[in-house]
Amino acid sequence: MGRLSVNGPKLVFGDLNARIGQRQIGEDDVLGDFCFGRIAQHQVDIPNRDLLLEWCQSLAMIIANTFCPQPQERLVTYHEPHVGPADPVSEASFAMLDFLLVGAHFKNHIRDVFSDRSAVLSLMCAFLNLLPVSMSAACTFLL
Repeated sequence: MGRLSVNGPKLVFGDLNARIGQRQIGEDDVLGDFCFGRIAQHQVDIPNRDLLLEWCQSLAMIIANTFCPQPQERLVTYHEPHVGPADPVSEASFAMLDFLLVGAHFKNHIRDVFSDRSAVLSLMCAFLNLLPVSMSAACTFLL
């Protein structure tokens, strides 16, 4: 990340394969109030969740999805193979695995980040106010 251009915000988006579960004490600098799901059930030396949060903290980034109030249906980005994308959302069958990471100093410029399970291909939308106040950017990402 240090070798990237210093002009403009840095956005990291994608399937980061980390089940973040609920925010824990001391994580409010990276995670907002709108987390979904459970942490990974399999045991490993260093869980992906911990690696992702440590990386975000080291680069002063936030997980933008978790700062936008959404119903559970618009937070989830993954469903287990035994359920359909339109099935009722539950922590056992759905998860939040795709994230938008932005610099913490841009937290107040994020208008909305949500997933759309009704699309033929799952997609995530992000609305960012990163331009002058009279303008905003809308980004749509296929998952």
